[in-house]
Amino acid sequence: SYRKIQKALEQTSGKTSTSTISENMSHLSEAYILFEVELHTNSVKKALINPRKVYSVDTGLRKAVVKPLTEDFGRDGENIVFLELLRRGSKVTFWKTDKTEVDFVASGRTGDLVINVTMSNLDDLDLRERELRGLLEFEGERSRRILLNSDIEDTLKIHDKTIELIPLWKWLLIEDFLPSNNLHYF
Repeated sequence: SYRKIQKALEQTSGKTSTSTISENMSHLSEAYILFEVELHTNSVKKALINPRKVYSVDTGLRKAVVKPLTEDFGRDGENIVFLELLRRGSKVTFWKTDKTEVDFVASGRTGDLVINVTMSNLDDLDLRERELRGLLEFEGERSRRILLNSDIEDTLKIHDKTIELIPLWKWLLIEDFLPSNNLHYF
């Protein structure tokens, strides 16, 4: 969000206004260096006033500019998934409530592909519950729910909803990612 960018810039460059950041983000978006993702909502007003997520055209470029203190494989994975969804022609948004979030809602021919991405260890029950909660709470009868992760492949049935756990590397090889009634991919 612009506020996070503002705080990061203030630590290194001094005071910066959100309007300056907004203007610069607009230029970077027009040059296809950064992409902004809007909130998934039926309200145009909500989509415009809510903070947007920002993704880079190149994870290496992001690391060179931001210089993170630690490796953030989850953020890198999320950026890779975003770029792949764009490559495949999806309209990409994210969904959020006060208590939970879905990283991506990719609208397709027959419904939505709802994706969370984590590269953290899913043996951590709190993390697993947090990642699954957003997928479960997302409203959409024709939604295919996927938790992309580093190494687990499984299918979970929770409250009459199916959630697929797919390793990120394997998902990147799947060409037919759009929602369908057929849950067999390989």
